[in-house]
Amino acid sequence: MPPDSRPRLLEGHRRKLTLAKRVTAIGMAVCASLASAKLLVGWMAHSTAVFADGLENIGDLFGSGLVLYALYVASKPPDKEHPYGHGRHSLLYPKGQDQARGRLQARKLWLLS
Repeated sequence: MPPDSRPRLLEGHRRKLTLAKRVTAIGMAVCASLASAKLLVGWMAHSTAVFADGLENIGDLFGSGLVLYALYVASKPPDKEHPYGHGRHSLLYPKGQDQARGRLQARKLWLLS
């Protein structure tokens, strides 16, 4: 397929992906500061509940990182192997996010018991 005939990302779609990446990055920064504050307060106050909540925020941060990576992959332009773009790759990352959250919840239950 000649390079000129490949489909391109529409400008509106590109703007939405850029906005989604920016919002996800801001959310990750807020989540990281919240997680560090909860971990510090939980450790200093010897509160396992607050410390475990900080660990849950770290899990949210990890999940947001997966979303950010999925948005990065989805925004790649079409190439020879993916002539219609990489948008479908973003469907795989919620499964990994769910598995990671399940493991973190099991760890949280173990910590609180």
